[in-house]
Amino acid sequence: MIVPHLLTAPTPTARLVGGMLLPPVPEAAGRARWELAMLLKELRSWYDPSDCLLMLSELVSNAVKHANFDGFWVIHVACWCDGDMFRVEVYNPGTGKPAVQSPGPDDTNGRGLLLVEASSHSWGTASTSEGTMVWFSVRLPEDS
Repeated sequence: MIVPHLLTAPTPTARLVGGMLLPPVPEAAGRARWELAMLLKELRSWYDPSDCLLMLSELVSNAVKHANFDGFWVIHVACWCDGDMFRVEVYNPGTGKPAVQSPGPDDTNGRGLLLVEASSHSWGTASTSEGTMVWFSVRLPEDS
């Protein structure tokens, strides 16, 4: 895993446990899922990472679709542990503020952040000097 640089820990006790740099292409979501699955296997080999993989896939896909940035750029992903909390941050150079949508029953888009909201312990967005960061956190259960 490549660890992005110039990051600020979300809490004073959080430790950076992994990260990645991804090209802004649709296939990046699959690569991100694979990388995160490998990291979570190292951290908690018995943990089912399905929700984390889905949420990361949504955030990376949103970055690819909505960043609207001309020129060369990459998606930065940072992963943090703080006790039993695991946090994933996705950075892109876009300046938009992601928000939960209210899609209709026939809409084919607009459910990604609803999934993140429903599946995470907490989530949020922040503007950074480099663009936008969207994050989610989950509680990792202790060893079984």
